[in-house]
Amino acid sequence: MPERILQWKEEYSIGEEEIDSQHKRLFEIAAGAFSIVSPSERAAKVKETIRRLVEYTRFHFDEEERFMKEELYPHLDTHKELHEEIIISMNAFMRRIPEMKIQELEKELAFSIQSWFIDHITQKDKQIQAWLQKSVALKDCWSGMRSMRLSMSRLMVPTKRFCWKPRR
Repeated sequence: MPERILQWKEEYSIGEEEIDSQHKRLFEIAAGAFSIVSPSERAAKVKETIRRLVEYTRFHFDEEERFMKEELYPHLDTHKELHEEIIISMNAFMRRIPEMKIQELEKELAFSIQSWFIDHITQKDKQIQAWLQKSVALKDCWSGMRSMRLSMSRLMVPTKRFCWKPRR
């Protein structure tokens, strides 16, 4: 089961090459937790994988937040809070590893990875993609109207929501 969960699917893509590449790397690191090792090495393997995941996740979140800031994403603060919650959850999971049995560990890890990455990407990061698409459409509208702006300035005023509306 974990092997299927940890496979990158194009439906996870948000359409930004750098961010998608980092998301793919998160999946690669997470899959390492399920590589075959002896039972005595299992907990140590998972803990090391989680440590690497936390480290790379912090890097990725910093990059994603920088990207959102550059694009003027309006929900940046809320998204940053979600990122902080994921890091806290990952650290809490890592602290619980020594107390867990192998089967419980693998089951909870698969569930956590689903929550930390797949759910976050498909529900929250996809909102960035939707906003970017609207933003690009708006920019296209503005640039298309740029040449008309001077001649229409006495009759119409630009707005962000509808591009142009009648002057009152």
